[in-house]
Amino acid sequence: MEQFVKVDLDQIERTLGLVFAEVRERNSSAVTLAADHYWSVPLNRLTDVTSAPPELGIGHVSECIEWLDALESDPTMPLPYHLTVVADILRVLGDSLAADFSVQNQTER
Repeated sequence: MEQFVKVDLDQIERTLGLVFAEVRERNSSAVTLAADHYWSVPLNRLTDVTSAPPELGIGHVSECIEWLDALESDPTMPLPYHLTVVADILRVLGDSLAADFSVQNQTER
């Protein structure tokens, strides 16, 4: 049976604000990533957990940033799709910063 989950966009926005404030405090407003590539699951298979995903693709953070640049140049582009682009960037960014934050959190205890 299909289950639906309500997503509070205000909560997501508040949470991102908190996370970005912390990252900026520790790093500035820009973060340099050590890798441009990441594994990508095809979007049409991302939420189908009834079967294994097909072969993974390779995504590039630099291409995601080009999409964001294009959106700033042409705000008539389809905005909802850009959530997936931002999600890919956030996933790589979070993975890149997680070790730094967990080490510092352990030393603060």
